[in-house]
Amino acid sequence: MKGKIHKKKFQINKCPSCSSTNVGKLGKSSYFCRNCFVQINKEQNQIYINITSEDGKTIERIRVI
Repeated sequence: MKGKIHKKKFQINKCPSCSSTNVGKLGKSSYFCRNCFVQINKEQNQIYINITSEDGKTIERIRVI
């Protein structure tokens, strides 16, 4: 008997920076907090917060998990 393999989907429901639930999805593993304006990314089982300037350049990158 063959079973189906289900991959667990990664999803951010709460901002790790400000705990707001006003988070939108940008891409496959990229999210944006509309409350504190940070970008949240998942890369190889690590979660990062990217703080960007008004022109879109990354100022600081912080590893959360």
